[in-house]
Amino acid sequence: MAELIEVEFVNRDAELNYLRKMRADPQATRILLIKAPTGMGKSWLLSRARHDHGNLPVGFVHLGQHFALDPIALIRRLSEQMPEANWEVVDKILEQLGKNYTITLRREGQTQPPASIEFGDHNRIDGDVVGGDKIIFSADEPLVREQLTAELSEAFMTVLGAFQPHEPALILFDAYEQRTSDVEKWLLETFLPHIRAGTLRGVLVVIAGRDVPQFDRNWRLVVSSTELAGIPTAAIREYWVQRRKLPEEEVTYAIKFSGGSPQLMALMADNSTSSSMASLR
Repeated sequence: MAELIEVEFVNRDAELNYLRKMRADPQATRILLIKAPTGMGKSWLLSRARHDHGNLPVGFVHLGQHFALDPIALIRRLSEQMPEANWEVVDKILEQLGKNYTITLRREGQTQPPASIEFGDHNRIDGDVVGGDKIIFSADEPLVREQLTAELSEAFMTVLGAFQPHEPALILFDAYEQRTSDVEKWLLETFLPHIRAGTLRGVLVVIAGRDVPQFDRNWRLVVSSTELAGIPTAAIREYWVQRRKLPEEEVTYAIKFSGGSPQLMALMADNSTSSSMASLR
């Protein structure tokens, strides 16, 4: 796969060079936003970025997949992909998920606890009475899960904080338009603010999608953004003839019908034969 990426990749040198600058220069921005319509090669660019990062730590998450439904799943996914770090504390917190917990209640004049515990007007944990002064509840209860998420996030940031600027970890998020509301909130209110605050100096982040987060001017020192355009004619010719070794006489049709879309260009190349291209004439 790495060889395929190297051979067939064309016309994203500016973006790759900027990522290399981010990696080499600790003073460069730490977050890169890549916005483009469907078919413009966002995922292909992220694959090349992973390959280009060499042996340094890399984590990749497609935000439309099941392992990105909430921050807990997201953290689990990233920790599995970066074995270079010590995830012991994170793993211990993850092990608590799915377990049941027991609270011992001490209320004057009561021997039987309620079947729920209320924390103000809107926060409540429901559970089943075990007996006496105990109540049992699951880690899936919203308030418990919220607390575990907070603990897990703190541990996650501590682990990432150990990465060094001269050998940074690269974390890539694809398909941002498919993120859940929980993941969006975690990214914008928990994870990325640590990048801005400088506590994760050894972490680079790339977010790609049909839409990307919007940041105000207070983020200008840490965030850069770009929009991917279609592949120009010269790059299509290079891809078709030099990279894919396809007949040069078909290039005109590849240029015309791909419209500069890397996705369409690749599909046409995959299906190219003299007879199929002739049918487009």
